[in-house]
Amino acid sequence: MIDNLALRWVVTILFAIAAALTVYAMVRQRLHWPAYVGHVLHLIMALAMIVMAWPFSMSWPTTGPMIFFIVAAVWFLATLAFPSSVLADAECGCGDVCTCGAHCGCVPATDSVFGRSVAVYHAAMMGAMAWMYAVMNGSLLPGSDSAMASGSVEYTSALGQLVLAHDHGGSGGMDMPGMDMGHSTQPGYVTPINAILTIGFAVAAVVWLYRYFDRRRRAGTPSDLLAFAGDISQICMAAGMAIMFGAML
Repeated sequence: MIDNLALRWVVTILFAIAAALTVYAMVRQRLHWPAYVGHVLHLIMALAMIVMAWPFSMSWPTTGPMIFFIVAAVWFLATLAFPSSVLADAECGCGDVCTCGAHCGCVPATDSVFGRSVAVYHAAMMGAMAWMYAVMNGSLLPGSDSAMASGSVEYTSALGQLVLAHDHGGSGGMDMPGMDMGHSTQPGYVTPINAILTIGFAVAAVVWLYRYFDRRRRAGTPSDLLAFAGDISQICMAAGMAIMFGAML
């Protein structure tokens, strides 16, 4: 999906780090079951993004993954209604400071501004994944032209060549090796949305980076690089998402 090989490797490394730290957070200590669900969803997302960065994935189905991440987004929104005791230990202290490190997992208690904001952010991230698969599919987008609707789409490759990509047997995946989806024949609203998501995830990466160092300082663990490993994972994911959506512009 990313035509630039260097960027492709950057995204791969970012999401590989995110996946590894997500696994680390799960095995480091006991978590409440919603935290495990949140971590697993983020792990699947990281692995999906690694695959999506490489051309071979362009022929894979997209409808199934899109539906999966829509359900994942609904899950994170549903956690807003969960009692705090279900999401995190009472002694966790998951307020706006949240000094508990990995205890919160990906679903901190939602009785604070921080917890509610994180739940909504994770839902938005999963929704962005679903959107990315919808853009890859093309025919699922409202307002798509007749070429997309019939299972084919014209796009301009990195070499400026006009190429016709075909939908494989209605699977929802298109064979578009080495292409930049940002140049596809798409509804006019696709590029502005991708631009908003690029900026949004870039800002999110900066916010997570700030919170990581701030929470380490407040928790008194300035020398432990893996303290709040979940935050490092979120930094990598947000940065990777910004790059992916930027490549689609």
